[in-house]
Amino acid sequence: MKIRALTVFAPFPAEWSKSSIAELFDEALMRLGEVQDNLKNRGYDVWTMRVSLPKPPADVYKSLVSLLPDPPCNIPVSVGGLELMVASPKLVADLTEKGYYVPLHGLTRSPLEASRAASRIIHEASSRDPIFATCIGVAIHNEPIRTPYFPDSTSYAMGWSFGLGYLYNDLMERHIRKELRFEDFVDMLERPLSLVRSMGYTVFADLSLSPWMNDSTAKLIMSISKTGLFEPGFLSAIRFVNKIISELAAHIAWVTGFNEVMLPYAEDKVLVDEGCRGRIRAQDFLLASTVCMAGPDMLVVPADRDRLANFILDTYTVWLTKKRPMGIRVIPVNGSPGSKVRLGKFGSPCIIPYR
Repeated sequence: MKIRALTVFAPFPAEWSKSSIAELFDEALMRLGEVQDNLKNRGYDVWTMRVSLPKPPADVYKSLVSLLPDPPCNIPVSVGGLELMVASPKLVADLTEKGYYVPLHGLTRSPLEASRAASRIIHEASSRDPIFATCIGVAIHNEPIRTPYFPDSTSYAMGWSFGLGYLYNDLMERHIRKELRFEDFVDMLERPLSLVRSMGYTVFADLSLSPWMNDSTAKLIMSISKTGLFEPGFLSAIRFVNKIISELAAHIAWVTGFNEVMLPYAEDKVLVDEGCRGRIRAQDFLLASTVCMAGPDMLVVPADRDRLANFILDTYTVWLTKKRPMGIRVIPVNGSPGSKVRLGKFGSPCIIPYR
């Protein structure tokens, strides 16, 4: 089992200034290093380390790009959240170009206007470079989410705390095949949390089941449903796995975040392959989110501001019924479905149509 994300939730800086935030980063890196070493010494592979900041006040938005130092090398940093009805498309694009991840808050307060504002923001960032849009998440929940998964991550602790996300499709498959007892499954997920707690930290786990390329969550769901991707039976299999995740969460102290199956299109090789064959649509991911998937994620679609705004609005409508935290991350690009787009570490997924 890999630690997919080791995230430190930082306290508020002494002041919103470049020097104060730089000091915060220095301390964050020190604490991350200590926890990473402890986990590695016990045999855990820490895949990524991350820093989640508290949400900055709106009155610093105009100077936010200049007061934030460059993110630490190879350490993703979430700015903690911006109000999307206040933040300008240029501000968000500048932050992503600088290397920050940006959760956009406020959709649930004014969904019609906010969905259009979000679409403008995402299109502005993606027009500079589609990779920048991978750093923007539209939050669909009333309160900020403290999760190790980016982009939709906000710190709101008074002191330092940590979050762990796991790459554990193999363990879930073993449990479903009755090769791993539930009690042992819980113990394997709880053990790294106990190691971090032994260092005096509060630590949370987001038990969301997520993929990374060949380690495919979509493949696991298909093996359970015994059917094709998004074919009849696929949604019930997602629901089945989410029930197991809920049961695990009930037996683990301090869970946080989404705790659901995640199917981020551009992060799952099975999904990307099917997308490049023209077999899936953005609408398929929206439908899947009705049965407790955390939300349409990493979808590469044709650039179209109105369609993206309406897609965000439809995702919000699912949230109204689902009543669980959701998020959405979409990369709109110029091109036709089937065309490949270079997305850095995400490879070259193909554009998929909305429907």
